[in-house]
Amino acid sequence: MIQPLPHLTFLSEDVVLLQFGSEISVDMTRVIQHWFEALHGDRAVSALVPTYCDIALTVSDFSRGWGLSDWQQYLSGFSHAGNSVERKVVDISVCFDSMPTELEAYARSVRMSPAEVIDTILDADFCVGMLGFLPGMPYLIGLPESLHCPRRIDLIKAPANTLAVGGKQIGVLPNETLTGWWPIAQVTEQFFATSRDPMNRLQVGDSVRFLKS
Repeated sequence: MIQPLPHLTFLSEDVVLLQFGSEISVDMTRVIQHWFEALHGDRAVSALVPTYCDIALTVSDFSRGWGLSDWQQYLSGFSHAGNSVERKVVDISVCFDSMPTELEAYARSVRMSPAEVIDTILDADFCVGMLGFLPGMPYLIGLPESLHCPRRIDLIKAPANTLAVGGKQIGVLPNETLTGWWPIAQVTEQFFATSRDPMNRLQVGDSVRFLKS
């Protein structure tokens, strides 16, 4: 499969933004994953920062001074490269008994029982669409529509390693924080640590399944 070439703009003289569209989806994540893997370590690239639909590329000494037409021509050689990207599947254990009051509040908001919420999450397949906001926080795409819920109006404090729902997404809060997401449980392991290489347990494009601990 030939990957589409991105739309290019300069964010600064040393940062090029690769834009692939505006729809947040698993298919878009696979496109981002393709280009990230294809460009990672390339001599024209100093750093890459992927988001849901874009990649910010910091130029290297080799490519400094290139115009957009130079980048367009250079990137055309990567549209065929690395089409078969390895999709890592990560199983994550969750203790759904750890936050019963919060889980009950969320279940009421989506008009389900806590047991139905848990079963729906365990039956779903998720994909890491982005890492960010909090260091190492994975934003997971694939939350079933029955679990979509607007973010809370009131902010509450959630402990580290909290599994939480916000809008159409689910994610893990790696640090204690105030949040408008709905905390529902805690995962049983640490996701982000500066002492680890790589620091993030999950990467963009990884497939995720939740298991009941």
